[in-house]
Amino acid sequence: MCPHHLLPYIGTATVAYLPGEALLGFGRLADLVRCFTARLTLQERACSDVVDALMQHVGARGAGGVMKGEHSCLRIPEQRHSTSVVTSAFRGEMQTRAALQDGLLA
Repeated sequence: MCPHHLLPYIGTATVAYLPGEALLGFGRLADLVRCFTARLTLQERACSDVVDALMQHVGARGAGGVMKGEHSCLRIPEQRHSTSVVTSAFRGEMQTRAALQDGLLA
């Protein structure tokens, strides 16, 4: 939900991490994304929060995320703008390895 307009945005999240000591299953990654997107928050903040959580709480060597969203507030009134908003965040080794970033952004 967009905190500015109290309207939903719908989209996808692509998340990757370089494991340190712990491994997460796909379900846990989905739960993590849901945790940060099921509240009033900016898409940019949710993307950063997911990546930061992987670094801080899972001990990842690197983490990255890309979120693509279609925001209801851009579509009204009269379906004015039909566009997607893309945000990304990279931390640790993912910040310095362009090949890994390109894989998420593709």
